[in-house]
Amino acid sequence: MAWQRLSVRVGKRQPQTPYDGVPPHLVRPLVNWIKEFFIVDRYNTFNPSAVRFFGIMHEVVVPANADDAQILEQILNQSAKDPDFCLDMIDSTLHFGNVSAVPVQELEGSLSLGGSKWQVAPDGKSLVERLDDTAIQQFMLAMTPDEAASTELAEAWEKAYGRNPNASDAWDHAIKAVETILIPIVCPMKNKPTLADVAGCLKAQPNQWRLRLQTNGSHGAVETLEAMLRLMWPNPDRHGGTARRTPSLEEARAVVQLAVTITQWGRTGVLSKV
Repeated sequence: MAWQRLSVRVGKRQPQTPYDGVPPHLVRPLVNWIKEFFIVDRYNTFNPSAVRFFGIMHEVVVPANADDAQILEQILNQSAKDPDFCLDMIDSTLHFGNVSAVPVQELEGSLSLGGSKWQVAPDGKSLVERLDDTAIQQFMLAMTPDEAASTELAEAWEKAYGRNPNASDAWDHAIKAVETILIPIVCPMKNKPTLADVAGCLKAQPNQWRLRLQTNGSHGAVETLEAMLRLMWPNPDRHGGTARRTPSLEEARAVVQLAVTITQWGRTGVLSKV
C-alpha cells in the first residue's frame, strides 16, 4: 500500500486524487525543470538553438525584434500560466531534447510526489497517464530487448496513454509488435504475412503448437491464443466495408495491454512448435 498523509490515514482528509493539468504546488518545480533544460552551465548560459526550436514548435509569440533571452522568458511565463502549454513543453522536451537520466528521474519524482495524473513514459521519451505499478512493470519487461517489437510497443503505449492519444494508431502499433514476434515463430515462410495469417495457421494446425498454459475449458491453450489474436485483428479503423469505424480509446488500450502480454509470451518461449 502506498504511503498516505497522516490526516488521510485518520480520516480527516480525503485521499489525493490525481491532478490533471498543473496544480499550483507543481508550477514552480515544473517550470524550473523546463528552465534547467535550456541552461547549459553554472553561469546560467542557455542554449539559443534549443530556445528557438521549442519556441517555434509551440508557437511562442514575441516582438519581431525579440532576442533569444526574451523567447526563453516567454516560454517560462507561458509555462507558469498555461497548464496545457507547460505539459506540452515537458512532453516535447522529453521527445526531442535527449534528456539525460537524472533530470528525467527528477521530473518523475516531482510528478509522482505532487500527485500528477501524468508520469514519464517507461522509455523516458514522453508523458503518459499514470498507471498502476503492475501494468508498468509488465510493460517494462516486454520492452527490455532493444528490437523492432519494443519500438512498436513504445509507439503503441504513447498513442494509447500519451498527451495526444490516437486510438487507431495505438491499435496499429500493437498489431505490428505482435506480428514482429509471432510471424517468425508461426509462419516464417509465408509471403507478406499478417496477424490474420498467424491466427489462421494456429487454427488450421493447433496440434503443431504448444502454449505452456493449462486450460480447463473445452478449448485448448493454442485455440485460446488464436481467439486473442482475432480480438486484435483487424483494427476496425483499417477494415474496409460498412464495418469500418474509429475504435474507442478504451478498446485500443485493451489491445495494447493484450499485445504486451502476447509479445512477452513469444519472447519467452510460452508459444513453441511441437
